[in-house]
Amino acid sequence: MKVESRIFEILTVFCFVCAIVYGVLSGEEVGIVALTLTGGLTLIVGTYFRFVARRLEERPEDNPEAEVPTVPATWASSAPGATGPSPSRAARPSRASASRCGSGG
Repeated sequence: MKVESRIFEILTVFCFVCAIVYGVLSGEEVGIVALTLTGGLTLIVGTYFRFVARRLEERPEDNPEAEVPTVPATWASSAPGATGPSPSRAARPSRASASRCGSGG
């Protein structure tokens, strides 16, 4: 969760800096308010993630010296060349559903 909180903290700083620059360059109130509120929301989410990260044990993503094998095996269970789910029978219409739709086939 430390990675996620860091991302939202960076977004918070970015939104507040953008609000200041936008206010100086344009002077429009609506854009300043929108960017400031966006920065406030990202601050709330980042703070929440920071508090949750204190309560949870460290994950492999939070350890900069972690090796690839320390990631749980369930993450590496998909085939390397897979591009998505394979088509199933549920995706193809059956004859019964086609005849109910009026296609007469």
